Amino acid sequence: MERLLIAGCGALGNGLGALLESAPTRVFGLRRNVAALHPSIEGISADLSQAMAPLPAVDALVYTATPAERTEAAYRSAYVDGLRHVLQALPGPVQRIIYVSSTSVLADSAGEWIDENTPANPPSATAAILREGECLALEHGATVLRFAGIYGPKRLWMLRTASQQDLQCNIDPPQWTNRIHEYDCIRAIHHLLTIDQPDSLYHGVDDEPATRYAVLSWLREQLNLPAPGQSNGVDQNATATSQQAQATGKATGKRLRNDKLKATGWQPEYPNFRTGYADTLAQAG
Repeated sequence: MERLLIAGCGALGNGLGALLESAPTRVFGLRRNVAALHPSIEGISADLSQAMAPLPAVDALVYTATPAERTEAAYRSAYVDGLRHVLQALPGPVQRIIYVSSTSVLADSAGEWIDENTPANPPSATAAILREGECLALEHGATVLRFAGIYGPKRLWMLRTASQQDLQCNIDPPQWTNRIHEYDCIRAIHHLLTIDQPDSLYHGVDDEPATRYAVLSWLREQLNLPAPGQSNGVDQNATATSQQAQATGKATGKRLRNDKLKATGWQPEYPNFRTGYADTLAQAG
């Protein structure tokens, strides 16, 4: 890999650029604000939502856009139109394309195990648009890499939730969750850029799905806070989908396998939420 373009070069793209800093790879980063790029990345200022000027020839493309907001229009602009604009601006075919997606394209379920053979069944309009972007990428020979619940030093949503003084979270019915540390996301992208003949789809998650209660209880213990309180009704901190399912007394969420990605030689640096959040808490002081 001699020339790499990272389109939508945010946290994951910057991390990838840093990882490749000593490699003999020329890395281009496409985003609106190129001042935010890692010093080793050559900036290309462009808006993914618009047709753009011709891009330099590259032999690899990592497409890792994020929507500006959680609307259908923003999702289409980021995940479908943006990819099309980049592909149209490239001067020729690209040998390797990694399209970063999300496990949100998979239907909500009742806690069963799911792998890459499970058909995508988007549960929302925005997830359906993301799946449309996946299909466009696959038409161009891409490898789709779906991440779940990315966390890390600057992704602290779950920590902020755990810090709430009067937090309540039901144990039963269980709410299954999946996650992956940001650094392991970066390593997974890099890994799929370098191996021979990657498959068309992988799930990027750690080794251990866990219930929301287990994660929040452990975090509160580290923060010297009592375990979450138990409510007799619906957990108001859960997602709307989980709240609806809880009302029927059913488990929610899914348990995702990472066997396929690990079979290629990738291993998570943070195999579960305890190792990952312990490091995050240490960095946060």
